[in-house]
Amino acid sequence: MAENADGVDYRAVPTSPYPASDAPERARKSIIITVVLPALFAFLLTAGLGIFLLAWLVTHQVDFEHRNRTLLVDEGTKNDDPTEASLRGLTIASVTSTLVSLVNPLVMALLAYLIALRWLSMSSDEANDAKGSPGESSSLPTPLQYGLMVRLLSGGTPTALYDSARYLFKGSSQKSDISILFKLSLFVAIVSYVLTNAVGAADLWLHLATSATVLNTTTPLQSPLSYSVAFNDSICNDWVASPICLVRLDGWAGSEQWIMSAGLEIASNSSKSLMLTTLSQANDATILIPRDVDFSVEFRAKTYGARAKCRSLNPICTRSFDTVRNCSNVGVPELPFNTTDFEVLNQKTTSVILGRVEDVLVGENYGVYRAWDKVPTNPFPTFLQFEWTSFINQGIEAPSPAIDVHEVPRIKMYADCNTSFFEAVVKRPMAPGEDGKRYIIEDERPIDGNMTAILMAPLFYQYVTAKFASNVHSTILAETNLANVEAALSQELSRMALGVVGGVFQTAPTLSQSHIGTKVVGRYPFAPVFTFVTILCVYAFLVLVVVLWSFVRFGASSDHVAYNVAPARLWLTNPMAIVASLFPTSRSQIHTDDPVALFDERDPSKEPQRLCLSGGGVDEARDSASSLLRRR
Repeated sequence: MAENADGVDYRAVPTSPYPASDAPERARKSIIITVVLPALFAFLLTAGLGIFLLAWLVTHQVDFEHRNRTLLVDEGTKNDDPTEASLRGLTIASVTSTLVSLVNPLVMALLAYLIALRWLSMSSDEANDAKGSPGESSSLPTPLQYGLMVRLLSGGTPTALYDSARYLFKGSSQKSDISILFKLSLFVAIVSYVLTNAVGAADLWLHLATSATVLNTTTPLQSPLSYSVAFNDSICNDWVASPICLVRLDGWAGSEQWIMSAGLEIASNSSKSLMLTTLSQANDATILIPRDVDFSVEFRAKTYGARAKCRSLNPICTRSFDTVRNCSNVGVPELPFNTTDFEVLNQKTTSVILGRVEDVLVGENYGVYRAWDKVPTNPFPTFLQFEWTSFINQGIEAPSPAIDVHEVPRIKMYADCNTSFFEAVVKRPMAPGEDGKRYIIEDERPIDGNMTAILMAPLFYQYVTAKFASNVHSTILAETNLANVEAALSQELSRMALGVVGGVFQTAPTLSQSHIGTKVVGRYPFAPVFTFVTILCVYAFLVLVVVLWSFVRFGASSDHVAYNVAPARLWLTNPMAIVASLFPTSRSQIHTDDPVALFDERDPSKEPQRLCLSGGGVDEARDSASSLLRRR
């Protein structure tokens, strides 16, 4: 015991001589194996998980344009549901946050060993100092500081931190000098507590800010798919019957019936290979597309298309007695066309589709054959004259100016159109919400006059006239808006003109193709991610400092101190050591780091001590009421 000038009594923690020469070395190894190495492993695991989280987020990013300061991360999908996935980044963050809360007691335990080691060295120096210099003694903690240190190192609760900080910063002139051991314990406890809770708060922030969405991803395919549409050149390579391929005096493709059959199937959208689709965003263009396509594939392909623009002539031609008499005044002298002696394949017809190639009228009895030496323009003029019957003897009221309802029961309609054919490059995109049926024309180029002559021919042989008139019949008789009637005529003409000639086309390889897959993408905002990782790295640095400090201190400690540091640490972290000193037994002073071994309740010859509790403290039951009254 040493007493300095200010009257404060400093006591060294009880120590024991070591019985064997190798005991100190065994003590060092035991502490390193049981405390230091686990703490080092905790550092590696904590820092490693932080680095792993950041590396995982970076390496699993997906490349999308709009990031908005967010890491877009591929979370993968579950086998049974491609739209569900576990947010693995959040799982890593949760595991890391939980690990930090488990590592912190280990860090404080290691700190307690270091404090005990330093305190033992200081106590040994104090015991060897005969003078008891106040400058040296003041480095030792006072009883109050010791009590606060026990609270800090055994748990570091908020109340323990508050009481210790309040003691440290209170401006009392009666306060003793603050031991460096107490300051160190408080500093590390506060930093550890703040960082541990900051990691948890950052983890919570990350969970609240992170979201997930299902996106389509694109994987290029190397092998082309047969989704393009190309002209079948083999059909015309050996054609010698006329200057225009497939055109004969008695009809179109008469010797190639399969071409006509395929075209009529396409015109009625019943073909198994090709189909028609009208694109409203491309001025009602109609294109040929393959019927069976993989809806998980996005592709670019070549194809053919048609577009028509029709104008109703009924309200603008020369009229008398409420019916059209002549359309020469609008540049269409061909209408009305006299169908009295007009036959198609020896069958009378009152509806007709006509055209003009230079100065030759096409669409009469010989189709386009009379214009075999002419080159049509593209677009080419097309004239429609449709006639229906009302099937009643009384007159009806015309729903729009597009038709004449005289002479009863006949209903007549006249229109002139510009019809064009073109080659196009189309794209079938697959974006979120797409159903795989939308096509976009990326580029189109009008075909030349020779190809136009081939493709326009079947339209003027009247092969689809009856179907055309039938398809628009209900619209014409019900629509009251003239513009809607003209739009319906334009769309149907482009479909019939392209569909009836569809037999000359075949599928061809695509220009590019990609597989569209479903991917669950996690959205991790930059701020909580980097805040979490930064705090984690700072905490890992704190652990590393304590671990390195422990390696240095334990390696340089004297044999006497190294041997006694483990049992001395109990006096800093476990109240049971203090209780054992208050109620001593024969085992209270043994050299052990097991707090239970400090008590002896196994001696059958002795009655075990029983304790009473009062507002003034705890005492043995045999001290009777007088002792308790004194404590009150």
